[in-house]
Amino acid sequence: MAIIADALTFLAEPWFAIPWYVVGVFGAAWVVYDAQHANAALNPPLKVCWPILVFFFSLIGLALYLVTSRPADIGAVEGR
Repeated sequence: MAIIADALTFLAEPWFAIPWYVVGVFGAAWVVYDAQHANAALNPPLKVCWPILVFFFSLIGLALYLVTSRPADIGAVEGR
């Protein structure tokens, strides 16, 4: 267990944590905008949950949102 703890010490370093959460803030803001405008069919609980997940998981959360909750043909839908 100590080997894993030593390998993950970079997660607490400012050079990693600050950009991680900055990307998370911008990603969460984009998810809020996208859920309200382009992806309006998203369930209301998920509209609250996804920005929180994207904030904490940053790029990984944003990738998960794009893969799981955003339809691939969302740009082809007219009238929104």
